[in-house]
Amino acid sequence: MLAGCILLAGAVFSGCGGSTSTASGPMPSASATPTSSPQPSPTPSNVPIGQITEFSIPTNNSGPRGIASGPDGGLWFTESNVDKIGQLTISGQFTEYPIPKHGQILPAMPGAISSAPVGGLWFTELGRDRIARLAGGGGFEEYPKLSPPQTQPQGIAPGSDGAIWFTTAGPYPSSAIGRVDILGHFTQYNLPANRFPGAITGGSDGALWFVETTGVGSGTYTTGIGRITTAGQFSETAGGGSLTPQGIAPGPDGALWFGDGAHIGRSTTAKQVTLFAIPSNPAASVSAIANGPDGALWFTDLSNKIGRITPTGQVTEYTIPTADSMPLGITAGSDGALWFTENAAGRIGRITTGLTPFRASSNRPRTQLHTQRH
Repeated sequence: MLAGCILLAGAVFSGCGGSTSTASGPMPSASATPTSSPQPSPTPSNVPIGQITEFSIPTNNSGPRGIASGPDGGLWFTESNVDKIGQLTISGQFTEYPIPKHGQILPAMPGAISSAPVGGLWFTELGRDRIARLAGGGGFEEYPKLSPPQTQPQGIAPGSDGAIWFTTAGPYPSSAIGRVDILGHFTQYNLPANRFPGAITGGSDGALWFVETTGVGSGTYTTGIGRITTAGQFSETAGGGSLTPQGIAPGPDGALWFGDGAHIGRSTTAKQVTLFAIPSNPAASVSAIANGPDGALWFTDLSNKIGRITPTGQVTEYTIPTADSMPLGITAGSDGALWFTENAAGRIGRITTGLTPFRASSNRPRTQLHTQRH
């Protein structure tokens, strides 16, 4: 184990929140025709690891947040400041889809986004307390407002049961894990008081895993990793570290990996947690993490870096050339690279993993930069 690693016993607390179920269909809207792109298979190449390319989103001050690889091989991302869903092909072509207003005054503020086997791209609307879907033909389906008010949907991910699962972190009793199927049937599993779940992902055990902040007293908080089965059984384990764990993803080793301030955490499905320090950057603040095609985990770091950690805990970070870009979401692309959002810079970034070479379209704004390794 690396110096600076902390091994924590998985102190487990079990419980089962109540559940509610509703059957409400989506509200369809006008559609547009999305673009498509090829889906090359990642293969070894001579491209160095950590080479960064940045693409400027056509809409200024768009505030990109979540990002996901779509079934078409493109990258899909949310533009939280301007209520759009964007698509970027691996060749560098942008398409943007405005989210319909449906007569609503409040902005949608799209946040997390996920591709799902049930079809389309699913995303959260923080401003409207809704879950929405962008279908393959470009049409939006915005589901009825979640209940109770101020649910504040956060993370979203497909489950092993074929449904979409999401977290809500509003004031109690709004904190919950939710489920919605393609027909728009919702089920909500309320969490115990003072739980504030964030990112969520499917685990190798078929359950859903999520990061959470847990209030244990006035002004006192601990962090944890939560687990919920597709039947709604909830349990959690103490995570330790920072006050706000961020991002979670399944690793190539079958464990769950997550950000925890200046650490990367690893939890087995048996809830044994290990924390790996980011030795070169004690000021690191991990915001999201994704499983890479190279057998490593890649993460965004709010100190303006993209990081890589192997399953054995070896950490490398790469500086994003645009200063103060605020990297948030990250996902593996169909081209063997990792793609990430730059919230403050209004850009989508790409970082190489040493797999398939990148060939960008020459008629799109981009900046090719040398590798900066730390």
